[in-house]
Amino acid sequence: KFTQVQEFVANVRDSDRQVLGITTPSFENIQNRTMAEIIVAIQETGIDGHEVLFESAFSTHSGKQVAFLARVDEDIIIGNSQHQKYILGLTRHDGTAAARILPTDVRVQCANTISWALQASDVQVRLTHRGDSTTMDQKIVEAKRIMGVVSKSYDEFYEVYRDLAAVPGEPQLQPLFTKMFGVEETRSTLSKVSIATSAPRKTRHSMC
Repeated sequence: KFTQVQEFVANVRDSDRQVLGITTPSFENIQNRTMAEIIVAIQETGIDGHEVLFESAFSTHSGKQVAFLARVDEDIIIGNSQHQKYILGLTRHDGTAAARILPTDVRVQCANTISWALQASDVQVRLTHRGDSTTMDQKIVEAKRIMGVVSKSYDEFYEVYRDLAAVPGEPQLQPLFTKMFGVEETRSTLSKVSIATSAPRKTRHSMC
């Protein structure tokens, strides 16, 4: 026997009647299509004159969370370390977190790398749960606001990277680098290794 609870409702997927979460009646999904349209709006405008390329889309936790990943077509070289800019869009259908869009240098591929990107990001744009009632004009306005936040965030990130890359390596660490990376014990090599290892947020590729 089931008892109806007025304060909560089940969020059910239409295709297979799977319950994705229990939420309050006021909760409205930001549908997958809506998030995709926001990413497309960012693509059409670009970021700081650079093209935005769609990278991937996938779901985790049996569809409770859906991710969209786009890549800014601009690689950043700091020292001898290559960095890439990504834009991650996330929406959840279980009511446990807000939908959001954030800049990241993590190439997100799974739930683990989503967690990594969220923890590493200092800037996140949260989207209210207005569902499909949001008009396309509103989505484009929101996308432009997101692009401004993303661009400013990247500038701040890479300013820190370059400051760190300018710090010379400690001579006493040279034997450690030699053992770990098999490089010759020269001052010039130490300088190169210190540059490559001093930026804590280089583009990350992780096994899921």
